[in-house]
Amino acid sequence: MLSLPADFLSATRRYWALIQGAIFAFALLLRWPWPGPQWLHVDERAFVLHPLGFWGGDFNPHFFNYPTLHFYLTSGLYYLYYLLGSESRTDFLAYHYFVDGSALIAITRGCNSILSAATVTLVALVARRVYGAGMGVVAGVLAAVLPLSVRFAHLAITDVPAVLWLVAAVLFAVRFSQDGRRRDALLAGVLVGLAGATKYPAAIVAVAVAAACLGRGRWRDLLAAGGCALAVFAAASPFALLDFDRAWTDLTAMGEQHLFLESAAAPTMSSWVYYLGYGLRYGLGLLGLLATGVALLWRPSRWRPEERVVGLALVGCGGLLLIAESTFMRYAMPLAPLATLLWLRPLSGLRPVFALAAVAALAAEPLYASLQTRALLAGEDTRAQAERWLAQRAPDGAWIIDVPPRTGNISLLRPNEVYAREKRFRASYGEEELLAVYAALAARADLPPLFPSPGPGAFADQIAGGKPQGDAIVLQYTHPAIRATPDAAVDSLLRRCVWETAFAPGGAGIYEAIDWYFAPIGNFSAVERTGPHIRAGRIRLAQVGASMPGSRFFAVLHDIARGESQVAAGDWQGVVDRYQALWQGPLALDHFLTADYLCAYFFTFGVAAEKLGQWPRATHLWEQALTFKDDRPGLYQNLGVAYARQGRLSAAREYLQRALVLDPDYAEAHFNMGNLHYGAGELDAAEVAFMRARDADPALAGAWQGLGNVYFSRSAWEQALAAYRRALALDANLAGVAFNMAKVHVQTAAPDSVLAALALALSTAPDDVEALYLLGDIHRQDGRSAEARGLYERAISLDPDTERAGAVRRLLEGHL
Repeated sequence: MLSLPADFLSATRRYWALIQGAIFAFALLLRWPWPGPQWLHVDERAFVLHPLGFWGGDFNPHFFNYPTLHFYLTSGLYYLYYLLGSESRTDFLAYHYFVDGSALIAITRGCNSILSAATVTLVALVARRVYGAGMGVVAGVLAAVLPLSVRFAHLAITDVPAVLWLVAAVLFAVRFSQDGRRRDALLAGVLVGLAGATKYPAAIVAVAVAAACLGRGRWRDLLAAGGCALAVFAAASPFALLDFDRAWTDLTAMGEQHLFLESAAAPTMSSWVYYLGYGLRYGLGLLGLLATGVALLWRPSRWRPEERVVGLALVGCGGLLLIAESTFMRYAMPLAPLATLLWLRPLSGLRPVFALAAVAALAAEPLYASLQTRALLAGEDTRAQAERWLAQRAPDGAWIIDVPPRTGNISLLRPNEVYAREKRFRASYGEEELLAVYAALAARADLPPLFPSPGPGAFADQIAGGKPQGDAIVLQYTHPAIRATPDAAVDSLLRRCVWETAFAPGGAGIYEAIDWYFAPIGNFSAVERTGPHIRAGRIRLAQVGASMPGSRFFAVLHDIARGESQVAAGDWQGVVDRYQALWQGPLALDHFLTADYLCAYFFTFGVAAEKLGQWPRATHLWEQALTFKDDRPGLYQNLGVAYARQGRLSAAREYLQRALVLDPDYAEAHFNMGNLHYGAGELDAAEVAFMRARDADPALAGAWQGLGNVYFSRSAWEQALAAYRRALALDANLAGVAFNMAKVHVQTAAPDSVLAALALALSTAPDDVEALYLLGDIHRQDGRSAEARGLYERAISLDPDTERAGAVRRLLEGHL
């Protein structure tokens, strides 16, 4: 059946391992650019945060856009790298997690490059099983040069290892289709599980395994393979099942952002048009795309079972892309090795000279594209050029205005990115470890300077007027993959900017529509380097913050985090002292901390002041917090309580109403609104508010107590008692509730119940003066003068200056 020369076939069989080793080395050379790119793809950040996060002992990533298998593997690689170094664990975590994780990304990139080259070897093994050793060599050569594989092989992403497991599953499915050994079916199932545990859609290769099993009529083997796949997935990505609600939420959000947004690439371009015109056209080459169609239609009545396995794998992967309307080029990566295998169908029927010519033609365009891609990735990037310019222009840090933000921006130490990582770090390691890493970073002398990066709109008022006091650096990024959104603030800023230099990638290459890769997929001759076009300049501002060393920035964060730990310990004075010193320090915190961070700072500061009874100060601090974030119902609730404590009842109502507009089910706000109504004698409104508090949180004892008070005021004694009993069941330490129950029993002439209620009240609050007086009155009325005198004397000693104390004192002097 094979059409290659006999001598070639003999040599490939004899020197198979040597030839495949050479192909592997060539494939690895294409896939591992050196020097490596000095920029990070936006999706690579996950391979810093999650693998290092597992070191804290929490193996739940709390992030399920991807399964966890490859994160677990890279976490182990990072730990080996750490063991080979001399840094302490704290120093290693601190620097790589918060400052610069590029060394770790390089490890994953290298690992993925090796795995991608290994995938080429697997393609050759599949081809050898189906078409013989000669075609195995041909398949290896073709798979080695495909730009769809080469382009993404060096990135720290899950797609690369997922393709490895997928092709390995196809290999064992082919083996089972040919030989029928159950072991191969089970191994194929294991590999399906590994593929799905690396990237969810890769589990679609299960259709190929199912085809192999059903083709031989082996239902039991199909079920066994499926069981292996599920077991391996559960073992390799367990929290996708254990934390299913969070996983489903993440997957749904990802689907809305990527998989089901056909218009993300182009409003009028469907996914099949995108892949035929771009993804596969430039990923396989024009002839490769045509050859795939020919292979699928070639002699349809002569498909062998093992060829059907490969074909169904390709159809399954391609069909999933079309159904999901996904338009990212790298999502088509599984199609590259499968298409290569299908090309061998028509090639195997050609005469030797035509077969070799066809192979050369198929490889020509992909080889050129892969070599050009490697050269560009190993070359200079516009972002690296901009970083060097910035290091000379602002060696001590500066304000940076990115236009647009978060889209291809250069890598700097930015407060916003640190804050985002802090939240994840705290979830993985806890407060004490966070304090330790911040302390370690504060002590380092080798940190880069800080570059605060507020959005363009943050300086609108400073640009509009005022005497210039300083400047900020503006970096404008333009690229076919970057969509500009009309914005008046941005337009005003750009018009006033004094441009100093620009860094250009060259001419008009052909790029993907939405993936922020910034490397071309075609027209390479027009492109000189990767990266977006970056224009750099400066703009004069009425006010600008001073520069801050990176170590000083982390020292500030350490002090804020230490204050939060003091909150947990109840050290309110310590919090006030620490936060006051921070605010009065030489650095203006509002120049470096984000609105979220500043809001949390003032909120915590206010809570500490409130705990110390400093209500006016707490009110002022919470009002400050509102200037940074006005969408926090907790702030409005606290301000409502604070104003109520200061007798400013109209302001208290206004703030509580705002809290309830933001969160209609805020039980505490309903409860405090009920207290305001009750204090004003508005019993109906108070009842409604307390009921809403109860409905929002049935375990809120204060809501039941409030209802009891309303019913007491209406003389609805049974309802009052029922509400008070419910409050006590929820919180047995509510002394005021027991005292109120005693007053109800007084009204209903139940002396034994009165005594029991007062005993309960005084057991939880021995210094409750009102309870002491009431119990004394009962003893006096029952003729127990000695007991009454003791209770009266204790009450007077606790509160001697009241009118009631004077009256009781006169009673005692009258020889009670």
